[in-house]
Amino acid sequence: MGSCRCKMCGGHIHYDDNASVATCEFCGTEQTIVKTDDQKKVTLFNRANSLRRENEFDKAQLTYDNILIDDPNNAEAHWGICLCRYGIEYVDTLDGKKIPTCHRTVIKSIFDDLDYKETINNADVVAKRVYEKEAQTIDNIQKDILAISQKEEAYDIFISYKEHDSSNNRSKDSIKAESIYNELLKKGYRVFFSRVSLKNIEVNTYEPIIFAALMSSKVMLSIGSCQEYFNATWEKNEWSRFISLMMEDHKKYLIPCFFDMDKKDIPEELLRFQAQDINGSLDELLKRIDKLFTVSEKVIVSTEQAVAREKAVSKISLENNLGRIGLFLKDGQFSKVNEYVEKSLNTDYTCALAYYYKMLSSLFCRSEDEVVKKRIVIKDNPNYEKAMQFADTNLKNKIEDLNRRIEEEILAYEKAELIKRINNLISSKKHLDALNMLDELDKYKNSENEKIAFKDGIYNYAVNKVSEKCLDEALSLFERLGDYRDSLSQIERINYIKKVEYETKKVDELSKHISLSFANMRRTKVYDDKRLNGLKEDIASLQSYTLCSYALEKYEIYKAEYDEIDALRQKSKFVTKVVVLSLIGVAIVALLIVIVASIL
Repeated sequence: MGSCRCKMCGGHIHYDDNASVATCEFCGTEQTIVKTDDQKKVTLFNRANSLRRENEFDKAQLTYDNILIDDPNNAEAHWGICLCRYGIEYVDTLDGKKIPTCHRTVIKSIFDDLDYKETINNADVVAKRVYEKEAQTIDNIQKDILAISQKEEAYDIFISYKEHDSSNNRSKDSIKAESIYNELLKKGYRVFFSRVSLKNIEVNTYEPIIFAALMSSKVMLSIGSCQEYFNATWEKNEWSRFISLMMEDHKKYLIPCFFDMDKKDIPEELLRFQAQDINGSLDELLKRIDKLFTVSEKVIVSTEQAVAREKAVSKISLENNLGRIGLFLKDGQFSKVNEYVEKSLNTDYTCALAYYYKMLSSLFCRSEDEVVKKRIVIKDNPNYEKAMQFADTNLKNKIEDLNRRIEEEILAYEKAELIKRINNLISSKKHLDALNMLDELDKYKNSENEKIAFKDGIYNYAVNKVSEKCLDEALSLFERLGDYRDSLSQIERINYIKKVEYETKKVDELSKHISLSFANMRRTKVYDDKRLNGLKEDIASLQSYTLCSYALEKYEIYKAEYDEIDALRQKSKFVTKVVVLSLIGVAIVALLIVIVASIL
Protein backbone atom coordinates (compact mmCIF):
# COMPACT_ATOMS: atom_id res chain seq x y z
CA MET A 1 0.00 0.00 0.00
CA GLY A 2 1.46 3.35 -1.08
CA SER A 3 0.59 6.91 -0.08
CA CYS A 4 1.12 10.45 -1.36
CA ARG A 5 -0.45 13.91 -1.18
CA CYS A 6 -3.40 14.88 -3.39
CA LYS A 7 -2.25 17.18 -6.20
CA MET A 8 -5.47 19.19 -5.95
CA CYS A 9 -6.24 19.59 -2.23
CA GLY A 10 -3.14 18.25 -0.43
CA GLY A 11 -5.00 15.47 1.41
CA HIS A 12 -3.47 12.04 1.99
CA ILE A 13 -4.14 9.41 -0.69
CA HIS A 14 -3.60 5.69 -0.05
CA TYR A 15 -3.45 3.40 -3.06
CA ASP A 16 -2.57 -0.16 -4.12
CA ASP A 17 1.05 -0.72 -5.05
CA ASN A 18 0.17 -1.58 -8.67
CA ALA A 19 -2.13 1.41 -9.18
CA SER A 20 -1.25 4.39 -11.39
CA VAL A 21 -4.51 6.26 -10.77
CA ALA A 22 -6.35 6.89 -7.49
CA THR A 23 -9.26 8.98 -6.18
CA CYS A 24 -8.78 11.41 -3.29
CA GLU A 25 -11.27 10.68 -0.49
CA PHE A 26 -11.22 14.34 0.56
CA CYS A 27 -11.96 16.19 -2.72
CA GLY A 28 -13.15 13.21 -4.80
CA THR A 29 -10.76 13.92 -7.69
CA GLU A 30 -9.46 11.07 -9.83
CA GLN A 31 -5.80 11.68 -10.52
CA THR A 32 -2.53 10.07 -11.51
CA ILE A 33 -0.16 9.20 -8.67
CA VAL A 34 3.55 8.84 -7.99
CA LYS A 35 4.71 5.27 -8.54
CA THR A 36 7.93 4.86 -6.56
CA ASP A 37 9.30 3.23 -3.41
CA ASP A 38 11.85 6.03 -3.07
CA GLN A 39 10.69 8.10 -0.09
CA LYS A 40 13.00 10.95 -1.10
CA LYS A 41 11.28 11.16 -4.48
CA VAL A 42 7.83 11.06 -2.86
CA THR A 43 8.89 13.94 -0.60
CA LEU A 44 10.09 15.94 -3.63
CA PHE A 45 6.77 15.37 -5.40
CA ASN A 46 4.81 16.45 -2.33
CA ARG A 47 7.00 19.56 -2.07
CA ALA A 48 6.57 20.42 -5.77
CA ASN A 49 2.81 19.88 -5.67
CA SER A 50 2.52 22.00 -2.52
CA LEU A 51 4.39 24.88 -4.19
CA ARG A 52 2.20 24.59 -7.27
CA ARG A 53 -0.97 24.68 -5.15
CA GLU A 54 0.37 27.91 -3.63
CA ASN A 55 0.87 29.26 -7.19
CA GLU A 56 4.66 29.26 -6.78
CA PHE A 57 4.93 27.85 -10.28
CA ASP A 58 8.61 28.66 -10.94
CA LYS A 59 9.78 27.11 -7.66
CA ALA A 60 7.57 24.09 -8.25
CA GLN A 61 8.96 23.63 -11.76
CA LEU A 62 12.53 23.63 -10.43
CA THR A 63 11.60 20.83 -8.03
CA TYR A 64 10.03 18.78 -10.84
CA ASP A 65 13.20 19.39 -12.89
CA ASN A 66 15.29 18.00 -10.01
CA ILE A 67 13.20 14.82 -10.06
CA LEU A 68 13.82 14.42 -13.81
CA ILE A 69 17.60 14.60 -13.30
CA ASP A 70 17.53 11.16 -11.61
CA ASP A 71 14.41 9.86 -13.39
CA PRO A 72 14.13 11.46 -16.87
CA ASN A 73 11.22 9.25 -17.92
CA ASN A 74 8.98 10.06 -14.97
CA ALA A 75 5.57 10.89 -16.49
CA GLU A 76 4.26 12.54 -13.32
CA ALA A 77 7.21 14.97 -13.16
CA HIS A 78 6.76 15.94 -16.83
CA TRP A 79 3.07 16.50 -16.13
CA GLY A 80 3.89 18.69 -13.12
CA ILE A 81 6.07 20.89 -15.35
CA CYS A 82 3.14 21.20 -17.77
CA LEU A 83 0.86 22.38 -14.98
CA CYS A 84 3.46 24.97 -13.92
CA ARG A 85 4.04 26.19 -17.46
CA TYR A 86 0.33 26.85 -17.90
CA GLY A 87 -0.12 28.14 -14.33
CA ILE A 88 -2.80 25.60 -13.45
CA GLU A 89 -4.52 26.00 -10.11
CA TYR A 90 -7.33 23.64 -9.04
CA VAL A 91 -10.23 25.49 -7.46
CA ASP A 92 -13.44 24.33 -5.80
CA THR A 93 -16.77 24.42 -7.59
CA LEU A 94 -19.95 24.86 -5.60
CA ASP A 95 -20.59 21.11 -5.73
CA GLY A 96 -17.19 20.43 -4.11
CA LYS A 97 -15.35 19.29 -7.22
CA LYS A 98 -11.89 20.47 -8.20
CA ILE A 99 -11.54 22.10 -11.62
CA PRO A 100 -8.46 23.64 -13.26
CA THR A 101 -8.10 27.36 -13.81
CA CYS A 102 -5.25 28.97 -15.75
CA HIS A 103 -2.92 31.74 -14.52
CA ARG A 104 -0.35 31.50 -17.32
CA THR A 105 -1.96 31.49 -20.72
CA VAL A 106 0.29 30.29 -23.53
CA ILE A 107 -0.51 30.60 -27.20
CA LYS A 108 0.83 27.14 -27.94
CA SER A 109 -1.62 24.29 -27.25
CA ILE A 110 -0.80 21.98 -24.37
CA PHE A 111 -0.99 19.10 -26.84
CA ASP A 112 2.10 20.54 -28.58
CA ASP A 113 4.02 20.92 -25.33
CA LEU A 114 7.14 18.71 -25.19
CA ASP A 115 6.65 17.82 -21.53
CA TYR A 116 3.05 16.79 -22.24
CA LYS A 117 4.27 14.51 -25.02
CA GLU A 118 6.85 13.00 -22.65
CA THR A 119 4.06 12.50 -20.10
CA ILE A 120 1.98 10.51 -22.58
CA ASN A 121 4.96 8.53 -23.89
CA ASN A 122 5.93 7.37 -20.39
CA ALA A 123 2.46 6.79 -18.87
CA ASP A 124 0.65 3.46 -18.69
CA VAL A 125 -2.75 3.00 -20.35
CA VAL A 126 -4.83 3.93 -17.31
CA ALA A 127 -2.80 7.03 -16.39
CA LYS A 128 -2.65 8.11 -20.03
CA ARG A 129 -6.45 8.30 -20.11
CA VAL A 130 -6.50 10.64 -17.10
CA TYR A 131 -3.69 12.83 -18.48
CA GLU A 132 -5.44 13.18 -21.86
CA LYS A 133 -8.77 14.05 -20.25
CA GLU A 134 -7.18 16.72 -18.03
CA ALA A 135 -5.15 18.11 -20.95
CA GLN A 136 -8.32 18.47 -22.98
CA THR A 137 -9.94 20.46 -20.16
CA ILE A 138 -6.89 22.73 -19.93
CA ASP A 139 -6.80 23.17 -23.71
CA ASN A 140 -10.46 24.23 -23.72
CA ILE A 141 -9.75 26.77 -20.97
CA GLN A 142 -6.79 28.10 -22.96
CA LYS A 143 -8.92 28.46 -26.08
CA ASP A 144 -11.62 30.34 -24.16
CA ILE A 145 -9.03 32.69 -22.65
CA LEU A 146 -7.40 33.32 -26.03
CA ALA A 147 -10.79 33.99 -27.64
CA ILE A 148 -11.70 36.53 -24.96
CA SER A 149 -8.26 38.14 -24.90
CA GLN A 150 -8.38 38.83 -28.64
CA LYS A 151 -11.34 41.12 -28.03
CA GLU A 152 -9.59 43.13 -25.32
CA GLU A 153 -8.15 46.55 -26.12
CA ALA A 154 -4.39 46.93 -26.60
CA TYR A 155 -2.04 48.51 -24.05
CA ASP A 156 1.28 50.31 -24.34
CA ILE A 157 2.60 49.73 -20.84
CA PHE A 158 1.99 47.07 -18.19
CA ILE A 159 2.64 48.08 -14.56
CA SER A 160 3.42 45.10 -12.32
CA TYR A 161 3.47 45.60 -8.54
CA LYS A 162 2.26 44.16 -5.22
CA GLU A 163 -1.10 45.59 -4.20
CA HIS A 164 -1.19 44.65 -0.48
CA ASP A 165 1.34 44.50 2.32
CA SER A 166 1.62 41.76 4.97
CA SER A 167 -1.26 43.35 6.94
CA ASN A 168 -3.47 43.28 3.85
CA ASN A 169 -3.40 47.07 3.66
CA ARG A 170 -2.59 48.90 0.47
CA SER A 171 1.17 48.72 -0.08
CA LYS A 172 3.45 51.71 -0.72
CA ASP A 173 4.33 49.97 -4.00
CA SER A 174 0.69 50.34 -5.07
CA ILE A 175 0.73 54.06 -4.23
CA LYS A 176 3.99 54.56 -6.15
CA ALA A 177 2.61 52.57 -9.10
CA GLU A 178 -0.51 54.74 -9.20
CA SER A 179 1.55 57.92 -9.35
CA ILE A 180 3.46 56.49 -12.34
CA TYR A 181 0.17 55.37 -13.90
CA ASN A 182 -1.27 58.88 -13.65
CA GLU A 183 1.85 60.46 -15.20
CA LEU A 184 1.76 58.01 -18.09
CA LEU A 185 -1.93 58.73 -18.71
CA LYS A 186 -1.16 62.44 -18.97
CA LYS A 187 1.37 61.62 -21.69
CA GLY A 188 -1.28 59.75 -23.67
CA TYR A 189 -0.20 56.16 -23.00
CA ARG A 190 -2.67 53.31 -22.64
CA VAL A 191 -1.56 51.73 -19.34
CA PHE A 192 -2.55 48.47 -17.68
CA PHE A 193 -2.72 49.09 -13.95
CA SER A 194 -4.62 46.27 -12.22
CA ARG A 195 -6.08 48.48 -9.48
CA VAL A 196 -7.93 50.36 -12.22
CA SER A 197 -7.94 47.99 -15.19
CA LEU A 198 -9.41 45.07 -13.22
CA LYS A 199 -11.84 47.10 -11.17
CA ASN A 200 -15.34 45.56 -11.08
CA ILE A 201 -14.00 42.44 -12.81
CA GLU A 202 -14.53 39.04 -11.22
CA VAL A 203 -11.34 37.32 -10.12
CA ASN A 204 -11.98 34.23 -12.23
CA THR A 205 -12.04 36.39 -15.38
CA TYR A 206 -8.73 38.21 -14.71
CA GLU A 207 -6.52 35.92 -16.80
CA PRO A 208 -7.84 36.79 -20.30
CA ILE A 209 -7.43 40.51 -19.55
CA ILE A 210 -3.96 40.10 -18.02
CA PHE A 211 -2.84 37.87 -20.88
CA ALA A 212 -4.08 40.34 -23.49
CA ALA A 213 -2.31 43.18 -21.67
CA LEU A 214 0.96 41.22 -21.48
CA MET A 215 0.74 40.36 -25.16
CA SER A 216 -0.03 43.88 -26.38
CA SER A 217 2.19 45.91 -24.03
CA LYS A 218 5.54 47.00 -25.41
CA VAL A 219 6.94 47.93 -21.99
CA MET A 220 6.58 46.42 -18.55
CA LEU A 221 7.43 48.36 -15.39
CA SER A 222 8.12 45.94 -12.54
CA ILE A 223 7.91 48.04 -9.38
CA GLY A 224 9.25 47.04 -5.97
CA SER A 225 10.41 48.46 -2.67
CA CYS A 226 11.94 45.19 -1.45
CA GLN A 227 13.03 41.84 -2.82
CA GLU A 228 10.03 40.13 -1.21
CA TYR A 229 7.59 42.28 -3.19
CA PHE A 230 9.43 41.69 -6.47
CA ASN A 231 9.16 37.97 -5.77
CA ALA A 232 5.52 38.08 -4.64
CA THR A 233 3.63 35.29 -6.38
CA TRP A 234 1.52 37.35 -8.77
CA GLU A 235 4.10 40.03 -9.55
CA LYS A 236 6.68 37.36 -10.33
CA ASN A 237 4.10 35.53 -12.40
CA GLU A 238 3.64 38.68 -14.50
CA TRP A 239 7.29 39.64 -15.05
CA SER A 240 8.45 36.06 -15.65
CA ARG A 241 5.76 35.64 -18.31
CA PHE A 242 6.74 38.96 -19.87
CA ILE A 243 10.37 37.83 -20.02
CA SER A 244 9.24 34.71 -21.88
CA LEU A 245 7.35 36.90 -24.36
CA MET A 246 10.45 39.06 -24.81
CA MET A 247 12.36 36.03 -26.05
CA GLU A 248 9.96 35.79 -28.98
CA ASP A 249 9.34 39.51 -29.46
CA HIS A 250 12.54 41.56 -29.28
CA LYS A 251 10.57 44.83 -29.42
CA LYS A 252 9.35 44.34 -25.86
CA TYR A 253 11.22 45.96 -22.95
CA LEU A 254 11.20 45.36 -19.20
CA ILE A 255 12.28 48.06 -16.77
CA PRO A 256 12.73 47.03 -13.10
CA CYS A 257 11.80 50.11 -11.00
CA PHE A 258 13.08 50.17 -7.42
CA PHE A 259 12.78 52.54 -4.46
CA ASP A 260 13.58 52.40 -0.72
CA MET A 261 15.94 49.48 -1.36
CA ASP A 262 19.40 48.65 -2.71
CA LYS A 263 19.65 47.84 -6.37
CA LYS A 264 21.67 44.71 -5.58
CA ASP A 265 18.63 43.22 -3.80
CA ILE A 266 16.59 43.15 -7.00
CA PRO A 267 15.98 39.50 -8.04
CA GLU A 268 18.75 38.12 -10.24
CA GLU A 269 16.40 37.48 -13.17
CA LEU A 270 15.49 41.20 -13.29
CA LEU A 271 19.05 42.48 -12.86
CA ARG A 272 19.73 41.41 -16.44
CA PHE A 273 17.74 44.48 -17.45
CA GLN A 274 18.65 48.11 -16.77
CA ALA A 275 16.93 48.98 -13.51
CA GLN A 276 15.54 52.44 -12.79
CA ASP A 277 15.77 54.18 -9.43
CA ILE A 278 12.38 55.86 -8.83
CA ASN A 279 13.14 57.47 -5.49
CA GLY A 280 12.06 61.08 -5.83
CA SER A 281 11.36 62.40 -9.34
CA LEU A 282 9.90 60.19 -12.09
CA ASP A 283 11.33 62.34 -14.89
CA GLU A 284 14.14 59.96 -15.81
CA LEU A 285 11.77 57.02 -16.01
CA LEU A 286 9.29 58.93 -18.17
CA LYS A 287 12.04 60.12 -20.54
CA ARG A 288 13.32 56.58 -20.85
CA ILE A 289 9.85 55.31 -21.70
CA ASP A 290 9.30 58.06 -24.31
CA LYS A 291 12.49 57.00 -26.09
CA LEU A 292 11.07 53.47 -26.48
CA PHE A 293 7.95 54.71 -28.27
CA THR A 294 7.42 56.59 -31.50
CA VAL A 295 4.27 58.70 -31.72
CA SER A 296 2.69 56.26 -34.15
CA GLU A 297 3.22 53.36 -31.77
CA LYS A 298 1.19 54.85 -28.90
CA VAL A 299 -2.27 53.51 -28.36
CA ILE A 300 -3.82 56.80 -27.25
CA VAL A 301 -7.34 56.93 -25.99
CA SER A 302 -8.68 60.44 -25.56
CA THR A 303 -11.18 61.44 -22.93
CA GLU A 304 -13.74 62.12 -25.64
CA GLN A 305 -13.26 58.65 -27.10
CA ALA A 306 -13.61 57.03 -23.68
CA VAL A 307 -16.85 58.90 -23.03
CA ALA A 308 -18.17 57.97 -26.46
CA ARG A 309 -17.37 54.32 -25.83
CA GLU A 310 -19.15 54.39 -22.49
CA LYS A 311 -22.20 55.95 -24.12
CA ALA A 312 -22.19 53.29 -26.81
CA VAL A 313 -22.15 50.52 -24.21
CA SER A 314 -24.94 52.22 -22.28
CA LYS A 315 -27.14 52.26 -25.39
CA ILE A 316 -27.21 48.48 -25.53
CA SER A 317 -30.65 47.42 -24.48
CA LEU A 318 -30.76 45.67 -21.10
CA GLU A 319 -33.49 43.43 -22.44
CA ASN A 320 -31.39 42.50 -25.46
CA ASN A 321 -28.42 41.70 -23.18
CA LEU A 322 -30.53 39.42 -21.02
CA GLY A 323 -31.83 37.64 -24.12
CA ARG A 324 -28.29 37.00 -25.31
CA ILE A 325 -27.29 35.82 -21.84
CA GLY A 326 -30.06 33.20 -22.00
CA LEU A 327 -28.75 31.92 -25.34
CA PHE A 328 -25.14 31.86 -24.12
CA LEU A 329 -26.22 29.98 -21.02
CA LYS A 330 -28.01 27.27 -23.03
CA ASP A 331 -24.90 26.85 -25.18
CA GLY A 332 -22.66 26.58 -22.13
CA GLN A 333 -20.66 29.70 -23.04
CA PHE A 334 -20.17 30.72 -19.43
CA SER A 335 -17.45 33.28 -20.13
CA LYS A 336 -19.88 35.04 -22.47
CA VAL A 337 -22.60 34.85 -19.84
CA ASN A 338 -20.31 36.54 -17.32
CA GLU A 339 -19.34 39.21 -19.85
CA TYR A 340 -22.93 40.15 -20.66
CA VAL A 341 -24.07 39.88 -17.06
CA GLU A 342 -21.51 42.54 -16.15
CA LYS A 343 -22.74 44.72 -19.01
CA SER A 344 -26.31 44.33 -17.79
CA LEU A 345 -25.38 45.15 -14.20
CA ASN A 346 -23.45 48.20 -15.35
CA THR A 347 -26.69 49.35 -16.91
CA ASP A 348 -28.88 48.35 -13.95
CA TYR A 349 -27.24 47.00 -10.82
CA THR A 350 -30.66 45.94 -9.46
CA CYS A 351 -31.35 43.52 -12.33
CA ALA A 352 -32.35 40.36 -10.46
CA LEU A 353 -32.42 38.21 -13.60
CA ALA A 354 -28.77 39.12 -14.32
CA TYR A 355 -27.77 37.94 -10.84
CA TYR A 356 -29.82 34.78 -11.40
CA TYR A 357 -28.02 34.06 -14.67
CA LYS A 358 -24.72 34.86 -12.98
CA MET A 359 -25.51 32.31 -10.29
CA LEU A 360 -26.23 29.59 -12.88
CA SER A 361 -23.04 30.48 -14.76
CA SER A 362 -20.91 30.36 -11.61
CA LEU A 363 -22.29 26.84 -11.06
CA PHE A 364 -21.40 25.90 -14.66
CA CYS A 365 -25.03 24.94 -15.26
CA ARG A 366 -26.95 25.63 -18.47
CA SER A 367 -30.41 25.37 -16.91
CA GLU A 368 -32.32 24.92 -13.68
CA ASP A 369 -32.70 21.21 -14.45
CA GLU A 370 -28.92 20.87 -14.57
CA VAL A 371 -28.58 22.53 -11.15
CA VAL A 372 -31.15 20.09 -9.77
CA LYS A 373 -29.40 17.13 -11.42
CA LYS A 374 -26.04 18.18 -9.93
CA ARG A 375 -27.69 18.71 -6.52
CA ILE A 376 -25.92 22.04 -5.97
CA VAL A 377 -27.02 24.03 -2.91
CA ILE A 378 -27.70 27.56 -4.18
CA LYS A 379 -28.61 29.35 -0.94
CA ASP A 380 -24.94 29.95 -0.13
CA ASN A 381 -24.23 31.54 -3.50
CA PRO A 382 -23.82 35.33 -3.13
CA ASN A 383 -25.66 35.85 -6.43
CA TYR A 384 -28.64 33.91 -5.03
CA GLU A 385 -28.99 36.45 -2.25
CA LYS A 386 -28.81 39.39 -4.66
CA ALA A 387 -31.27 37.79 -7.07
CA MET A 388 -33.75 37.24 -4.22
CA GLN A 389 -33.16 40.79 -2.96
CA PHE A 390 -34.14 42.44 -6.26
CA ALA A 391 -36.51 39.80 -7.71
CA ASP A 392 -40.15 40.44 -8.48
CA THR A 393 -42.79 37.97 -7.30
CA ASN A 394 -42.59 35.71 -10.38
CA LEU A 395 -38.81 35.38 -10.31
CA LYS A 396 -38.79 34.94 -6.55
CA ASN A 397 -41.30 32.09 -6.84
CA LYS A 398 -39.19 30.56 -9.61
CA ILE A 399 -36.04 30.66 -7.47
CA GLU A 400 -37.86 29.27 -4.42
CA ASP A 401 -39.28 26.46 -6.55
CA LEU A 402 -35.77 25.67 -7.82
CA ASN A 403 -34.48 25.59 -4.26
CA ARG A 404 -37.28 23.19 -3.27
CA ARG A 405 -36.49 20.88 -6.21
CA ILE A 406 -32.80 20.86 -5.29
CA GLU A 407 -33.55 19.95 -1.69
CA GLU A 408 -35.86 17.14 -2.82
CA GLU A 409 -33.22 15.86 -5.24
CA ILE A 410 -30.54 15.94 -2.53
CA LEU A 411 -32.78 13.98 -0.14
CA ALA A 412 -33.65 11.49 -2.90
CA TYR A 413 -29.97 11.04 -3.69
CA GLU A 414 -29.03 10.63 -0.03
CA LYS A 415 -31.82 8.07 0.39
CA ALA A 416 -30.70 6.16 -2.73
CA GLU A 417 -27.09 6.18 -1.50
CA LEU A 418 -28.19 4.92 1.92
CA ILE A 419 -30.20 2.12 0.32
CA LYS A 420 -27.18 1.29 -1.84
CA ARG A 421 -24.95 1.09 1.25
CA ILE A 422 -27.48 -1.15 3.01
CA ASN A 423 -27.67 -3.43 -0.04
CA ASN A 424 -23.88 -3.57 -0.19
CA LEU A 425 -23.74 -4.58 3.46
CA ILE A 426 -26.31 -7.30 2.83
CA SER A 427 -24.37 -8.50 -0.24
CA SER A 428 -21.24 -8.63 1.94
CA LYS A 429 -23.12 -10.76 4.52
CA LYS A 430 -22.97 -7.90 7.03
CA HIS A 431 -26.65 -8.14 7.90
CA LEU A 432 -26.28 -6.87 11.45
CA ASP A 433 -24.56 -3.69 10.21
CA ALA A 434 -27.36 -3.32 7.66
CA LEU A 435 -29.97 -3.59 10.42
CA ASN A 436 -28.17 -0.94 12.47
CA MET A 437 -28.31 1.40 9.47
CA LEU A 438 -32.04 0.92 8.79
CA ASP A 439 -33.09 3.52 11.35
CA GLU A 440 -31.41 6.20 9.21
CA LEU A 441 -34.19 5.68 6.63
CA ASP A 442 -36.69 7.20 9.08
CA LYS A 443 -35.58 10.76 8.21
CA TYR A 444 -36.70 10.30 4.59
CA LYS A 445 -40.32 10.43 3.52
CA ASN A 446 -42.12 7.30 2.29
CA SER A 447 -39.34 4.96 3.44
CA GLU A 448 -41.48 2.52 5.42
CA ASN A 449 -41.91 0.05 2.53
CA GLU A 450 -38.16 -0.09 1.90
CA LYS A 451 -37.51 -0.57 5.59
CA ILE A 452 -40.04 -3.44 5.82
CA ALA A 453 -38.59 -5.06 2.68
CA PHE A 454 -35.08 -4.96 4.18
CA LYS A 455 -36.34 -6.39 7.48
CA ASP A 456 -38.17 -9.19 5.66
CA GLY A 457 -35.03 -10.10 3.75
CA ILE A 458 -32.88 -10.08 6.86
CA TYR A 459 -35.54 -12.04 8.80
CA ASN A 460 -35.60 -14.76 6.11
CA TYR A 461 -31.80 -14.81 6.08
CA ALA A 462 -31.79 -15.33 9.86
CA VAL A 463 -34.30 -18.20 9.56
CA ASN A 464 -32.03 -19.88 6.98
CA LYS A 465 -29.06 -19.43 9.31
CA VAL A 466 -30.98 -21.37 11.99
CA SER A 467 -31.42 -24.21 9.49
CA GLU A 468 -27.69 -24.03 8.70
CA LYS A 469 -26.90 -24.27 12.43
CA CYS A 470 -25.33 -20.75 12.42
CA LEU A 471 -27.14 -20.02 15.65
CA ASP A 472 -25.01 -17.17 17.03
CA GLU A 473 -25.39 -15.10 13.85
CA ALA A 474 -29.13 -15.81 13.67
CA LEU A 475 -29.58 -14.95 17.36
CA SER A 476 -27.84 -11.54 16.90
CA LEU A 477 -30.11 -10.71 13.96
CA PHE A 478 -33.35 -11.74 15.72
CA GLU A 479 -32.33 -9.79 18.83
CA ARG A 480 -31.73 -6.68 16.66
CA LEU A 481 -35.08 -7.23 14.88
CA GLY A 482 -36.75 -7.11 18.31
CA ASP A 483 -40.49 -7.71 18.13
CA TYR A 484 -40.58 -7.81 14.31
CA ARG A 485 -42.83 -10.72 13.24
CA ASP A 486 -42.03 -13.74 15.46
CA SER A 487 -38.43 -12.76 16.20
CA LEU A 488 -38.98 -13.14 19.97
CA SER A 489 -40.22 -16.72 19.47
CA GLN A 490 -37.24 -17.39 17.23
CA ILE A 491 -34.95 -16.15 20.00
CA GLU A 492 -36.56 -18.60 22.48
CA ARG A 493 -36.24 -21.42 19.95
CA ILE A 494 -32.57 -20.67 19.27
CA ASN A 495 -31.78 -20.48 22.98
CA TYR A 496 -33.49 -23.88 23.45
CA ILE A 497 -31.51 -25.39 20.55
CA LYS A 498 -28.29 -23.92 21.93
CA LYS A 499 -29.06 -25.40 25.38
CA VAL A 500 -29.80 -28.82 23.85
CA GLU A 501 -26.54 -28.61 21.90
CA TYR A 502 -24.69 -27.61 25.05
CA GLU A 503 -26.10 -30.52 27.12
CA THR A 504 -25.53 -32.99 24.29
CA LYS A 505 -21.93 -31.82 24.01
CA LYS A 506 -21.41 -32.19 27.77
CA VAL A 507 -22.96 -35.71 27.74
CA ASP A 508 -20.67 -36.69 24.87
CA GLU A 509 -17.62 -35.34 26.70
CA LEU A 510 -18.54 -37.17 29.93
CA SER A 511 -19.29 -40.39 28.00
CA LYS A 512 -15.91 -40.30 26.35
CA HIS A 513 -14.16 -39.67 29.66
CA ILE A 514 -16.07 -42.46 31.46
CA SER A 515 -15.51 -44.99 28.64
CA LEU A 516 -11.78 -44.32 28.54
CA SER A 517 -11.51 -44.60 32.32
CA PHE A 518 -13.35 -47.96 32.39
CA ALA A 519 -11.26 -49.31 29.52
CA ASN A 520 -8.06 -48.31 31.29
CA MET A 521 -9.15 -50.02 34.53
CA ARG A 522 -10.02 -53.24 32.71
CA ARG A 523 -6.69 -53.18 30.91
CA THR A 524 -4.52 -52.49 33.97
CA LYS A 525 -6.81 -54.33 36.44
CA VAL A 526 -6.11 -51.47 38.84
CA TYR A 527 -9.29 -50.36 40.60
CA ASP A 528 -8.41 -47.13 42.37
CA ASP A 529 -11.03 -46.15 44.96
CA LYS A 530 -10.57 -42.42 44.37
CA ARG A 531 -10.93 -42.72 40.61
CA LEU A 532 -13.97 -44.96 40.95
CA ASN A 533 -15.63 -42.50 43.30
CA GLY A 534 -14.98 -39.69 40.78
CA LEU A 535 -16.46 -41.80 37.98
CA LYS A 536 -19.47 -42.51 40.15
CA GLU A 537 -20.10 -38.78 40.49
CA ASP A 538 -19.64 -38.23 36.73
CA ILE A 539 -22.12 -41.03 35.96
CA ALA A 540 -24.62 -39.59 38.43
CA SER A 541 -24.30 -36.13 36.79
CA LEU A 542 -25.56 -37.55 33.48
CA GLN A 543 -29.04 -37.55 35.02
CA SER A 544 -29.00 -33.73 35.22
CA TYR A 545 -28.81 -33.24 31.41
CA THR A 546 -32.51 -33.67 30.81
CA LEU A 547 -32.53 -32.07 27.32
CA CYS A 548 -30.13 -34.63 25.85
CA SER A 549 -32.22 -37.47 24.43
CA TYR A 550 -29.75 -40.20 25.32
CA ALA A 551 -28.36 -38.93 28.60
CA LEU A 552 -30.47 -41.35 30.74
CA GLU A 553 -29.61 -44.23 28.43
CA LYS A 554 -25.92 -43.46 28.89
CA TYR A 555 -26.47 -43.23 32.63
CA GLU A 556 -27.98 -46.74 32.78
CA ILE A 557 -25.20 -48.22 30.65
CA TYR A 558 -22.39 -46.64 32.64
CA LYS A 559 -24.07 -47.39 35.99
CA ALA A 560 -24.24 -51.09 35.06
CA GLU A 561 -20.62 -51.03 33.95
CA TYR A 562 -19.66 -49.24 37.15
CA ASP A 563 -21.40 -51.95 39.23
CA GLU A 564 -19.51 -54.59 37.27
CA ILE A 565 -16.18 -52.81 37.82
CA ASP A 566 -17.04 -52.27 41.46
CA ALA A 567 -17.70 -56.04 41.84
CA LEU A 568 -14.33 -56.75 40.28
CA ARG A 569 -12.78 -54.33 42.74
CA GLN A 570 -14.42 -56.11 45.70
CA LYS A 571 -13.31 -59.50 44.39
CA SER A 572 -9.80 -58.17 43.86
CA LYS A 573 -9.75 -56.89 47.41
CA PHE A 574 -10.90 -60.33 48.78
CA VAL A 575 -8.30 -62.23 46.78
CA THR A 576 -5.63 -59.88 47.93
CA LYS A 577 -6.70 -60.33 51.56
CA VAL A 578 -6.63 -64.13 51.26
CA VAL A 579 -3.20 -64.08 49.69
CA VAL A 580 -1.90 -61.81 52.41
CA LEU A 581 -3.31 -64.06 55.18
CA SER A 582 -1.89 -67.16 53.52
CA LEU A 583 1.51 -65.58 53.35
CA ILE A 584 1.27 -64.61 57.02
CA GLY A 585 0.31 -68.24 57.95
CA VAL A 586 3.21 -69.62 55.96
CA ALA A 587 5.53 -67.19 57.68
CA ILE A 588 4.26 -68.21 61.13
CA VAL A 589 4.70 -71.93 60.37
CA ALA A 590 8.21 -71.30 59.12
CA LEU A 591 8.99 -69.34 62.26
CA LEU A 592 7.73 -72.18 64.50
CA ILE A 593 9.85 -74.70 62.64
CA VAL A 594 12.87 -72.54 63.20
CA ILE A 595 12.10 -72.18 66.90
CA VAL A 596 11.53 -75.97 67.41
CA ALA A 597 14.69 -76.77 65.55
CA SER A 598 16.69 -74.46 67.75
CA ILE A 599 15.31 -76.08 70.92
CA LEU A 600 16.13 -79.59 69.76
